[in-house]
Amino acid sequence: MKRICVYSGSNLGVRPEYQEMTKALGLVLVKNNIELVYGGSKFGLMGEIANHMLDNNGRVTGVMPGGLF
Repeated sequence: MKRICVYSGSNLGVRPEYQEMTKALGLVLVKNNIELVYGGSKFGLMGEIANHMLDNNGRVTGVMPGGLF
């Protein structure tokens, strides 16, 4: 598997475990050289996984609908 798409929120959620598990998933993807494809937001859980992967030299592609610009 080369890429995986992760659907998550633009909010952090109400439980700290959500943020912790999001970062853990990001590290699993980095360690297995799997690229993240996600909704492109820098906020919330979307931003958490993307930034955490980038901080650990992971590959990330954000896909944002044109209507949001």
